[in-house]
Amino acid sequence: MIPNALKLQLQIEFLKRIALLLERGRVDIKTAKMWGSELLSLLPFTSLDDLRQKTQGFVAKYPLMENLTLAITKFEENVSTTKTAQEMAALIKSEKHDEALSLVK
Repeated sequence: MIPNALKLQLQIEFLKRIALLLERGRVDIKTAKMWGSELLSLLPFTSLDDLRQKTQGFVAKYPLMENLTLAITKFEENVSTTKTAQEMAALIKSEKHDEALSLVK
């Protein structure tokens, strides 16, 4: 299952990039609408791997949208960092300081 936060982040990144490209004259409204429709046609995503694969295909076709793959990577890194921090906190609470520190090595 895809976290709703990731779906929302992708939507936000898409809209921010489209707005920037329109503002700078790099794409026109017709192109922006076409890209939006094509991105929506990729739904639903059945897994994180499916989302990553479909997004990479979309970005390969439209390189100006590379921020979408970066958003996925950043989201995954944040989830991993949060998980590690939670594990460390639990170990420290149990006074297993060496084990906690080994998680970041």
